[in-house]
Amino acid sequence: MGKQVTEKQITDAPSKFLDRFSTAQIAVVGFGMALLIFMALGAIQFRAIQSLVDTDAWVAHTDRVLFDIEAFYASMTGAESANYNYLMTGDEHALHQYHMLVTNAGKLLGELRRVTSDNLRQQRNIDEYEPLVRRKIDLMQDLVRIRQEQGLQSVLAALQQGKGRGMMAEIYDGVHAMTGEERSLLEIRRAASQKRFRIATIIVPLGTLFTLLLVVGVILLLYQSNQERLKAQAALQRQAEKLNELAEQVELAHDAIFSRDFSGHITYWNRGAEERYGWRKEEALGRVSHDLLKTEFSVPLNDIENQILSSQSWEGELTQTRRDGGRVIMESRWVLVRDLAGNPKVILEINHDVTDRKQLEVKFRGLLESAPDAMVVAGVNGRIALVNAQAERFFGYPREELLQQSVEMLVPEAFRGEHYANWARLFQEARTGPLRAGLEFYGRRKDGTEFPLEISLSPIETGRETLVSSGIRDVTDRKQVELGIRKLNAELERRGADLEASNRELETFAYSVSHDLRAPLRAIDGFSQVLMEDYAENLDGEGRNCLRRVRAATQRMGELIDCLLGLARLNRQELQRSNVDLSAVAGAIAQNLRQSDPSRRVDFVITPGAQAQGDRRLLEVALQNLLANAWKFTGKMPHARIEFGVSGSNGKSVFYVRDNGAGFDMAYAGKLFGTFQRLHAQGEFEGHGIGLATVRRVISRHGGRIWAESQVGKGATFSFTLEGSQS
Repeated sequence: MGKQVTEKQITDAPSKFLDRFSTAQIAVVGFGMALLIFMALGAIQFRAIQSLVDTDAWVAHTDRVLFDIEAFYASMTGAESANYNYLMTGDEHALHQYHMLVTNAGKLLGELRRVTSDNLRQQRNIDEYEPLVRRKIDLMQDLVRIRQEQGLQSVLAALQQGKGRGMMAEIYDGVHAMTGEERSLLEIRRAASQKRFRIATIIVPLGTLFTLLLVVGVILLLYQSNQERLKAQAALQRQAEKLNELAEQVELAHDAIFSRDFSGHITYWNRGAEERYGWRKEEALGRVSHDLLKTEFSVPLNDIENQILSSQSWEGELTQTRRDGGRVIMESRWVLVRDLAGNPKVILEINHDVTDRKQLEVKFRGLLESAPDAMVVAGVNGRIALVNAQAERFFGYPREELLQQSVEMLVPEAFRGEHYANWARLFQEARTGPLRAGLEFYGRRKDGTEFPLEISLSPIETGRETLVSSGIRDVTDRKQVELGIRKLNAELERRGADLEASNRELETFAYSVSHDLRAPLRAIDGFSQVLMEDYAENLDGEGRNCLRRVRAATQRMGELIDCLLGLARLNRQELQRSNVDLSAVAGAIAQNLRQSDPSRRVDFVITPGAQAQGDRRLLEVALQNLLANAWKFTGKMPHARIEFGVSGSNGKSVFYVRDNGAGFDMAYAGKLFGTFQRLHAQGEFEGHGIGLATVRRVISRHGGRIWAESQVGKGATFSFTLEGSQS
């Protein structure tokens, strides 16, 4: 029969086991185990806090990178809007705004390269998309140059070619890739931190409970011990409390961490607090924290303390003052720390400095206000969170009437069904997808008027939620311009048809002049010649003189017809533009004039290297007439001088032909370039009155102008410009 085990034996077994050890040994072992467990818990808590601190630091860093990305893209879109505004209106303020935003975009791109220097993928992203940004900026600058040098029509022609239409989408792809990279890194770090925190939340309570049970057991065993045992227990208790405080307070954290009792006096002050506030530990300990730091609370202090007692923690934003008087903005986390008995002991305050981030937010708001378009930023619920002054002006609402209201109030009532549903769908896509630009809708002002608008949607990551920024542009003027352009094109087509018909009529008239008028002139000249040759002896001297005058008149009439036909042909010849050396052309004409009358003494002074863009044949005609006129009107000068040269005026080349001949009275200068207009008698200087009219026609076809300056008896100067010829 087996041996019976009594209840007394079971009860006495632990005592016999414990009797093998002294009370001091039991105390040492028990408190040693408690100390080891407590230190392990402290290490776990430290690791959890460190993980949270690290995660907060990476979140802040990611927020900074994401904000810089958004600010950079906002600068690029703003620059593009300002560029387009200047191209369409020529407004110098828009040009200044465009240059400011382009400069800011370059600075932000450099800042992105700096803050992502530890991320090789982000650096490659920047290397890949930075040349695209430069090309986009160069393209916008080229358009500005075209607008300044060639005018609106040239800019419209360049825009119709589609240059740069896809560049902003490619830039956004780069922005989206960089944003995705940062978010991916943040999610990985958050997941690792949450995993460690979950482990800590399981191990720490269980370890604490086991430690408390062990300590209670040791205390019960030592309850009946001697006074020395009680003193040793008190010493060990004090040591445990110090270790508890050491585990709760992280000395080397970069954030400001300090603790205070419930009277507000500081009991701990870490190195991060010294760096953030400028107060040394010995100066801060014992001071009332809110008085020392002049804390300003975002909510009443009583509400914060009540939340601390009920939920053990509080998070919010504080504004505090450094020792040097500087103001800092802190993201603050308060944690209630209890003693082993569960009684509230101290409040641990962990403050993360977000002053720089807030300043960046202010800077972003400044960019928002400087944007030429209306900007409306809304949350996932469609409630308006932020607007700029342009939005107030566009829609006629003061800012306070728009904030926290639904964006639906800005949509015409007739479109608040399908129209608003489409907008909401695009809004939702913009939160998670790429930029949506160039979306056309209708808006509704406060006074009920409706107007066409164009929207660009882009996401804004704030760290806590995703907002959507809507860039809204009133395109009423553009629509009117487009309508005007369509009407103008139709009018130009009609006028082109009329001009073509007029040219055909002119050709018919020219043919009539050439054919119908020449025949009777030839008959008159022929019969006059017959009379002169066959019947001259039957005529007296006056009769023969009359016949000679008739023949001279008919021949002059033929020459006038030839000149008219030549002038008409100038309008029908198509311009063949090329680079023309006018100095060489003038030199060849001068040589021909010398050969026509070698007996004359004329000094030709021709400036070398005078270049122009134009039709070589027509420009030769113009110079031939001008130099021939100078040759003709210096015919009575014993020492004639004819000069061809070029000068500069307002950045344009001014060509001139100057002589020291007969000159003319400037009172009659208005008649110079008219057809058949002459300022000298035929007997004094021969001519048909067609040459200067021909010159003016040639210069006009080249987009230039011609004018003359003269004094009677002191020569004349004919000056002209040609389109595209720069000095």
